[in-house]
Amino acid sequence: MKFNIDKPDHCSAIAKYLAGEMTSSEANGFEAIVNSHPENAMLVNDFRNDWKQIGNTQMNTPNVDNAWHKLITKLDEESLVEKSSIKSIGYGKPWLRVVAAVAIVLVVGSAFLFTGLLNRSIVIQSTSEPSTLVHTLADGSVVYLEPNTTLTYTKAFGKRNRDVSLDGEAFFDVSRNPELPFVIETSTAQVKVLGTSFSVKSTKDSGFEVLVQTGSVNVESKAAKTKGLIALAGDRVTLANNQLTKTRELTPPQLKHKIQRLQFKDEQLATIVQVLNKTYDANIVVESYEVGSRRLTVTFVDNSVESIVEVICAALGLESNFENSTIILRQP
Repeated sequence: MKFNIDKPDHCSAIAKYLAGEMTSSEANGFEAIVNSHPENAMLVNDFRNDWKQIGNTQMNTPNVDNAWHKLITKLDEESLVEKSSIKSIGYGKPWLRVVAAVAIVLVVGSAFLFTGLLNRSIVIQSTSEPSTLVHTLADGSVVYLEPNTTLTYTKAFGKRNRDVSLDGEAFFDVSRNPELPFVIETSTAQVKVLGTSFSVKSTKDSGFEVLVQTGSVNVESKAAKTKGLIALAGDRVTLANNQLTKTRELTPPQLKHKIQRLQFKDEQLATIVQVLNKTYDANIVVESYEVGSRRLTVTFVDNSVESIVEVICAALGLESNFENSTIILRQP
């Protein structure tokens, strides 16, 4: 027989055994079951160790409320639960109190697992082809990755932070959120913004460079212990010998002038339309949320707006209607 932590009677048996509340015959039978499967002994031992880590060394008089408080404090710090939704617990029988302790151990483990999942990295890489890969982040920000560029962030992005790492060259159109700054880490510098559009280049060959199109950003050198530079629209910031330099561009290049091939991978139509409107100065709208939530993988190569609309309609089974200067995409 193999213990299953999803079964309450198995957890209760383990708890009752650890609390010393079993009779001699019950304990002998339980130990026989433990010895019948190697994973059973490991599970019981893990529960015993986890219980000790919570801070209770006396199994007969466990402080469940203290352990529960520790759990809620941890979950609250990770913004996983609201304190107001949790109440303290208490139990009369010692073995029932250990059941609660085991449950706490399991929940704590789940919380740490959830935190681990949030910290897992998501890596977006563009190919060496002369294409601009468009990627939408969870907060609505849009990143345009130039060839041979890698963007890395965690599943916690948009929940606890808006931190990304960049190796290569990309244009960022950042959604504004004063409560959660958008931070770009490169090998040599850090760029922090609230909401703006700008390009960042950080490669071994070309070095580091930021060119702001709209809004403002704060750029800091990682090596130099000096105050960062604030760059406004039209400013270019470069890094050489660990020193930041800011210059003014009279005519900063527009994103659309750099794009030869526009590539989307499993992006929602609403996002694709948003990018097309900004890139081609178009006025395309989707008729409904259902239409806008349709997903598409496609590459456009120096296409006109009309030909792009034809491709989208053919791929998703939509129809287009032209009303003055507006193109409406709708379900037939």
